[in-house]
Amino acid sequence: MTFTTTTFILLFLPFLFAGILLFHKKKTLAYKLLVLLSSLVFYLWAGKKTFACLLIYSAVVYLFIKILNVRKLQAYRSKVAVIEFIFLLVPLFFVKYAQKIFPDLNVFFPLGISFFSFQAVSLVMDESRNQISDRYNYFNVLSYLTFFPTVVSGPILRFNQFNDGFCRNNVSVENVNEGIKKFIFGLAKKMLVANKVAVVADYYFDCLNNGVMSSTLGLWVGAIAYSLQLYFDFSGYSDMAIGIGKIMGVDLPENFNYPYVAKSISDFWKRWHISLTQWFRDYIYFPLGGNRCSVPRHIFNMLVVWLFTGIWHGSSMNYVLWGLLYFMVLILEKYCRPFNRFISEKKVVGHIYSSLVIILLWVVFRSSSLSLAVTYLSALFGLNSASVPVESYTLRMIPFVIFCIIVSLPVKKCFARFEETAAYRILETIFLVVVFILSFSTVLNSSFVPFIYGNF
Repeated sequence: MTFTTTTFILLFLPFLFAGILLFHKKKTLAYKLLVLLSSLVFYLWAGKKTFACLLIYSAVVYLFIKILNVRKLQAYRSKVAVIEFIFLLVPLFFVKYAQKIFPDLNVFFPLGISFFSFQAVSLVMDESRNQISDRYNYFNVLSYLTFFPTVVSGPILRFNQFNDGFCRNNVSVENVNEGIKKFIFGLAKKMLVANKVAVVADYYFDCLNNGVMSSTLGLWVGAIAYSLQLYFDFSGYSDMAIGIGKIMGVDLPENFNYPYVAKSISDFWKRWHISLTQWFRDYIYFPLGGNRCSVPRHIFNMLVVWLFTGIWHGSSMNYVLWGLLYFMVLILEKYCRPFNRFISEKKVVGHIYSSLVIILLWVVFRSSSLSLAVTYLSALFGLNSASVPVESYTLRMIPFVIFCIIVSLPVKKCFARFEETAAYRILETIFLVVVFILSFSTVLNSSFVPFIYGNF
């Protein structure tokens, strides 16, 4: 069961919505039990193995927190936290890499292990630094780690962010209203844009993978289409998660801030998958020394972070290469001052440069092998593709891809000054109803397409 299934939309979500409205004011304990039980049911629907793994993992996390507070271990608190940090990530890297090392091994992949592992690490590390603002018990910890809106693809939630809404009962008419709107926009991103533009991207990547060369223009359309697919798919999930969180009284952090308007790659990573970037910053980059150190040490810290980022995405070498290439580009921006000054002063140039780098590196990310990535990148610049005539399919898809580019930009800000008017609210309501009907019709009439980041 995921957010884009009829079971979730017609059965699970309405019961959850009704329960939240019924219990959120009168019975705080009933509200908390509803939040926890809804998450446990969601996990149980994913399978008994996933459910059991999460319960055991949650118990281990709670035990680790208790160990951190043992009086005799206070002198070794930071060292104990590092050991627990490593131990908590062992299951994640085992399920990701065990089958790569042992091909005959049948490895079970629990739903959401990447994201609940990172949340568990953040909880333990924040406790070791005395950054947990509220008291907690096993009930709170279990509710936090199993909170189902973030289970498949984030955003990565910190314990303080979760507990603020969970303990203080932040359900309100305004939050529910905003949550419904956010969910509908996210559903539309996934069903009406991401799944449609995915067909375009898959066409060109599959052709090349099968030995069929496309035109240079067509391959650029395919690369841009994949960049758009990834954005709308991932940000669509994040919007739905944030919307459900608001309905449940928990404010989840925004995960995307129009990343494709970035003027540099550094700017891009402040806008893309923000919760993951902040996780790496707080729990790997800063503990290594951040940028408050010598230049060689800073470069090393950056290398570790981006190697870890690539490895986290998967066992294929293309993910490692993708991480290393971003590392090199960011080092160039940081330490090549003439280049940095040039893209800062020439904002249009900075945007073109950023867009080009992002698209090319998404090709590396999407390719099923390094050889396919090299072939695709070479063909983008005319090698073996210059003589191939432009396909009619490419010409038909260009207007749709341009439309997707436009809606990936902050066009909503153009209407900000009208948001308080009655006419705007009426038109927005009509728009949301129409978009929901179209999105849900697509859910009913199309085969299931999983969220991309559910694979990570």
